[in-house]
Amino acid sequence: MAIITRLIRFLRIGVGISDTDVEYADSTSSTVAPTTGWQTTAPKWQNGHFIWSRTRIYYTNGLEKVSNPVCLPSGKGVVSIVEQYYQSSSSSSLTGGTWVSNKAPAYVEDKFIWTRSVITYTDGSSTATDAVCVTGSKGDKGDKGDKGSTGSVLRGPQLWNTCINGYIFEAGGEGEDWKDSVLYNGNTYSCIKTHVKTADNYPGSEADQNNHYWRLGQSIELLIAHIILTQYQMVENLGVRTIEMKDKDGNIVFKAKDGDLVCKGGIFQNVSVSGDVSVGRLRYNENTVTDGTSVINGSFIMGWGTYVLPHLKDGEFMRIVVFNPVISRNTMPAVLKGEQTGDDFMPAQMSFSHTKETTIEVYGWYELIGTNLLGHTRWVYSNVENNQ
Repeated sequence: MAIITRLIRFLRIGVGISDTDVEYADSTSSTVAPTTGWQTTAPKWQNGHFIWSRTRIYYTNGLEKVSNPVCLPSGKGVVSIVEQYYQSSSSSSLTGGTWVSNKAPAYVEDKFIWTRSVITYTDGSSTATDAVCVTGSKGDKGDKGDKGSTGSVLRGPQLWNTCINGYIFEAGGEGEDWKDSVLYNGNTYSCIKTHVKTADNYPGSEADQNNHYWRLGQSIELLIAHIILTQYQMVENLGVRTIEMKDKDGNIVFKAKDGDLVCKGGIFQNVSVSGDVSVGRLRYNENTVTDGTSVINGSFIMGWGTYVLPHLKDGEFMRIVVFNPVISRNTMPAVLKGEQTGDDFMPAQMSFSHTKETTIEVYGWYELIGTNLLGHTRWVYSNVENNQ
């Protein structure tokens, strides 16, 4: 089965509301809305001043919209302001739904979301701001979002600390190539407002809270970013039953299923194995390092040349097989020497021997067992067959 590489993109089917903020500003006018001083904390009422309110809506495509400012009645203290939502079948009137508080409804085809603020005062009275259609304009057929348009490519997650100050994070809005996500303090965050990275606008920072740069990653973004789009994958507590990797021709090179592990053509390095190991066929690759200065790259040595055997650490053992067949009287020896000064060779004998050599010549078939002894490596060798 051929492997097809596909570019994964998000499709923005409609636009939903990701968050809302009620903002306030103090003014000396009850007819002209202020253009500055808007904040999410209501200012204290002052005699001769007026408090204005508006709602800032954040959409799932990274864009924002601000409702028309409303002047709150003067002379009254504000107890609470509650954001309400209405899902209507019309973009010009409230039809077929009911007002719900605090939680925006999910986007539904051919439905329009309206919002308003209900203000409760200290004298027990309350009032509501004008209802605003936030997924369509009053009096028109309704702008239900970018239905079916191709969205931006998800980029990341990148490590926050590896992105330099000045890096531009994109929210995947109109005309932007990327929808960025980052890893910060063990969590994945999705960029919902395009901005430039500084040292102080990390996810969860005051700058983030005030400007709404990041949102904790949603499940689909986590799944695609962690598993599909990354070149190196980290699978942690994923709960999968099978892991399978294939080469470009569709051949399985790695598979873990039902307690069995299959690896074809791979290399395991610095691997510890416990339990029983069943070996069907074990094939050795011929060692190719014969320059007399480089340490051998395998445990099977074939033919003549000068080979350097590795220095072993405490608790390490190694078995080396050397096969240098005597083909003619002019057959050259396989010369073995240790990697470090003090490494030596000793023949395997039934009785204790003081015969130690720093270099040996091998003809025929030899096997060696190496171990660390008082800081140096000792290779005990045995001539299995002279092959002469």
